[in-house]
Amino acid sequence: MQVLFSVAFATLGLVLNISAVIIGAMLIYPLMGMILANGLAFTTGDFILAIGAIINLALSCFVAFAFAFIFVSILPFKELTPEIAARIKPNVLDLVIALFSRAIGSIATCKEEKGVITSIPGVAIAVALMPPFCVVGYGIGVTVRLNLPDGLKIVRGGGLLFLTNLAAITLMAMLVFLAVK
Repeated sequence: MQVLFSVAFATLGLVLNISAVIIGAMLIYPLMGMILANGLAFTTGDFILAIGAIINLALSCFVAFAFAFIFVSILPFKELTPEIAARIKPNVLDLVIALFSRAIGSIATCKEEKGVITSIPGVAIAVALMPPFCVVGYGIGVTVRLNLPDGLKIVRGGGLLFLTNLAAITLMAMLVFLAVK
């Protein structure tokens, strides 16, 4: 349910170009636990945890992608808003943001509850995974209904940002867990 609500908020925020709604979607934070579980599993060599976390993450990503695609397909909004455009040209600084924010998130996870409560919202906003993923769904919707080349460009950019953030989050979680271990 969190994945569906996050996708709905993020997609609406993206197509309506409303930053506050996108931030609300970021705060729902549905994928981060699974990614942290992957980082922990890779750090400790726990094969069963890794398989479970990968399956949960893949299933959640599939549900998010499918819902974003369907949602974008039925929405009347098909314009490339500045919020969408900002997520289709990732650069090295996006990777650096993902690395630093995940380091803080992993450290907060290892700390007492007080540290987690104060750090998690900032980490969720800094490295939002759902908006780039919804951009991919938007791109597929544009590809199917309007324009193949433009839609594929949007899919590539959003997908690259999502995968970059995913890899950076997992890597940094592993490094922090190794340092704490």
